Amino acid sequence: VQTCALPICLRSDRVGLRLEISGGVPEALSQASSGRMPSMGMTFGAIELPPGGEPLVLGVDHPTTGGYPVTACVIEADLPALGQLAPRDHVRFELVDRETALREAARLRIELEQESPSR
Repeated sequence: VQTCALPICLRSDRVGLRLEISGGVPEALSQASSGRMPSMGMTFGAIELPPGGEPLVLGVDHPTTGGYPVTACVIEADLPALGQLAPRDHVRFELVDRETALREAARLRIELEQESPSR
């Protein structure tokens, strides 16, 4: 999922962005998504692997719990951009460490504070 730009499926909505994998779902993803797991709390930006192996990036109206394997999570700083994506757009993932995710979140908060009108 990290190595290529994936198109967003037409079946996407505010619950989640379904990603298409051209040439079929790789066996490793298909095997990882073959079973259900115990329900656990979900968050905006979690990347689930439902049966079939096509990744689902949970959106703002995501369910509160889920039972599919979660392979990764979109960092907080990228969530606004995630919400702007539409079907047929492409998304590419990049693995980042915790420190980078926290630094980018702080940078985004500063940018938003500078853009918001004073109270």
